[in-house]
Amino acid sequence: MDEIYQFETYKNKIITIKFIKFIENIDVLFFLKTYKISNFLFGKFYIKRLFNKIFKYHLNEKMIWSNSIWDNVNIKLIESKVILDSNLSIITYNYEKYSNKRRFRNIKKYQLLLKEGRDLGCPLFVSGACINYLGGDVQNSDIFMLDGSRRLYAHILNESNPNVLFIDLKKDYNE
Repeated sequence: MDEIYQFETYKNKIITIKFIKFIENIDVLFFLKTYKISNFLFGKFYIKRLFNKIFKYHLNEKMIWSNSIWDNVNIKLIESKVILDSNLSIITYNYEKYSNKRRFRNIKKYQLLLKEGRDLGCPLFVSGACINYLGGDVQNSDIFMLDGSRRLYAHILNESNPNVLFIDLKKDYNE
């Protein structure tokens, strides 16, 4: 696998998520019924809202939703590796100083839960091809994070590499 997702944190620090190896395909219906966005939110409706946030806040475009998307995607569980462009303590300091205090407290709580061995679920990513299927205009190879940034930061603070879920169009539609 050679997909890479980079994002900028506070004070221009770059974090790279590299998709290392495919673990397994996840059944789409099982995913739609069981993926939890929070303790109370799960299901198709809320996952659709996550897609819409990409369009609204990142692309400034209108999403053209198609229910057929679920027939045309694969959901993959993937082993990943986190690569930092600077010292972890600098990233932590900047995040604590410049982010919402409640958000940082949540991340620290997640960090402790991960240290205890609790499964908090996987961060969720989607391919640019899926975004284009819904009316976007991005490179098919682009990767967007739908959910799980706090869990991802908790893994970073623990210096561990999370498994991630990746929604991608089936090969027939990805051309």
